[in-house]
Amino acid sequence: MKQIYTKMILAAAVGLLTASVIHAETLVEDKFDAPKKTGRDLSPNRGEWKLDKGIATCTQDDKLYEKNKNHGPIMWYSTSFKDATVRFAYQAEKCKQFVFTLNDDKGHVFRIVHGANGLSVRAWPPAEAGKEAKAAELIPRGTKTPALPEGSWVAAELRFEGKKCMVSIGDFKQTFEHEAIAKEKTKMGLGFSFGTVSVKDMKIETTAKTAAR
Repeated sequence: MKQIYTKMILAAAVGLLTASVIHAETLVEDKFDAPKKTGRDLSPNRGEWKLDKGIATCTQDDKLYEKNKNHGPIMWYSTSFKDATVRFAYQAEKCKQFVFTLNDDKGHVFRIVHGANGLSVRAWPPAEAGKEAKAAELIPRGTKTPALPEGSWVAAELRFEGKKCMVSIGDFKQTFEHEAIAKEKTKMGLGFSFGTVSVKDMKIETTAKTAAR
């Protein structure tokens, strides 16, 4: 019996020695405390973001919205990842919709739109030769989801792992799966249409994993 316990202890020790934890690496962290930041584009041609006390705030300029073919203010981050966790919080006032977008070098990959009618989640599969890629709706039409609240902060966390994305937006939590989610993402955007939006606590970090050595 003593020999069996000794073997079990040795096996556990070997397991600990042959496994290593790959800690999360911060790819982007924006505290909105400086007007310029490497990898961030506040897109002033679409609207002026004001940074104050760790919060970025922008009010849509309707003339710029029309000039940009009905595209509202947005901030872009250039960073590449496949598996990562994205966190941020946003507050909307008199806003039609808030938009989270991920692109690759060829175009759209993944998008979440939060508006008065709730949430929509879309992914873009590879386009057929000579054709434009068509978005796949990952939430069936008619599904009831939380509407964009007026004047309240909404915490968002999106965890990307392979073909899956675990989405947490306020009280809404759901895991989505689509082949496009596994693509290499190279650009992330936070934008909106109409009204005023504030953003804070923006961070992207790789996913911590356990791997054999």
